[in-house]
Amino acid sequence: MGYLDEVTYKKIKPYQDKLLSPVVIVLSKLHITATAVTYSSIILMLFFVFNIQNHPQLSTLLLLIVILLDLIDGTLARFQKTSSDKGKFIDVFNDILVFVIFIWGLVYVDYLPGTVGVAVVFTLCFSKIMRITYNLLIKKTDWRFKAVAGFLPNLFTYLFYINYVVLVFFDINYLLIYSILFSVVLFFDMVAFYYKIIYK
Repeated sequence: MGYLDEVTYKKIKPYQDKLLSPVVIVLSKLHITATAVTYSSIILMLFFVFNIQNHPQLSTLLLLIVILLDLIDGTLARFQKTSSDKGKFIDVFNDILVFVIFIWGLVYVDYLPGTVGVAVVFTLCFSKIMRITYNLLIKKTDWRFKAVAGFLPNLFTYLFYINYVVLVFFDINYLLIYSILFSVVLFFDMVAFYYKIIYK
């Protein structure tokens, strides 16, 4: 799975960088750093929670901006030649925090039961922890460790966001079903990487 993650990332990254190049050029001219972009998504996600109940369309717009910022920060770091394993750690930690706030918002408005929300957060966090620990064992780093969480948890996180957008605009609620699928897949992902770490 680690190899598949790396191949997928290497295939997607050049297209992502090319597509977002006009945006990162403007941000660089404004002296905005990748870290600033990363942290701003936390603030926007808090506004998402504040608006989710009474202004769902606005909350969706904020969510889409958060997704865009998550795509931009890595591209901006590469463009500014500030990409580092420390920056990757900040990005991964921020992604987890943003997702936890998102799930908190869904539980707050009763789109998800609290127990399901806890299960989703648990499996995502430990899937990423196991993946980062595994990569710590096999990859060289320019910092204390290499915070590479992989393609699968990020893909499933984006699909979670898309499910919310579908709910708001089409009134189709797959959040509970998807939450169960999300938790099951990432649970097995977590176990698989735990096994790889133990028997490395």
